[in-house]
Amino acid sequence: MRVKGQNLVDKKSILQFGKPEERSILDLFPYKSCTEEGVLITKEDRFQRYYRVVSTDVEGLNEQEKLERMNQLTTVMRTYVPTIKLVSLTTETDLTEQIVSKRQLLDKNRMEQSLGRNLQRLRKYEKKLVEEIQELKRAEQERPDLSFFFVIEGKTIKDLQTRNRQLMRSSGILGLKPLYKKELIKILYRMNNMNDE
Repeated sequence: MRVKGQNLVDKKSILQFGKPEERSILDLFPYKSCTEEGVLITKEDRFQRYYRVVSTDVEGLNEQEKLERMNQLTTVMRTYVPTIKLVSLTTETDLTEQIVSKRQLLDKNRMEQSLGRNLQRLRKYEKKLVEEIQELKRAEQERPDLSFFFVIEGKTIKDLQTRNRQLMRSSGILGLKPLYKKELIKILYRMNNMNDE
């Protein structure tokens, strides 16, 4: 007997795979492969691309800058007609650029110290730089970063490229950066293993 409104088991349903011990996560994972450029190919032979929204310290923005960012996001949502997904994840904080910059300043400072100029002032500055580098490393390990990603999809690679141009044109100051394979794999792993540290 069939209850009204009850569907039969769909061919793509996870129920078709049998007992739980017979199923693999690969049967449930929606992607077949990923190119080096970060284009995902789904099991339905569609193409997807992830874009990271450049994170901004909202507390550090003035009212005008906050308004500009909100307007830009509204513009993207109004002008980008195809379906778009917005994904948010807590990820590891990447402060590599800031650490490298501080180390360069530290090296430059040590060079000046070797020349014997203003030793006392340079040593104080060196101590300050070392403390800042340590604080950045600590922040990188202890503070998760809330990251946002746009996901677009196309039926063909050409369709995906067209949608890519459209999204990049409308995104403006949001500073979207396409994810490449290495970083994309980390994001997909994080999305599918939420309980991992």
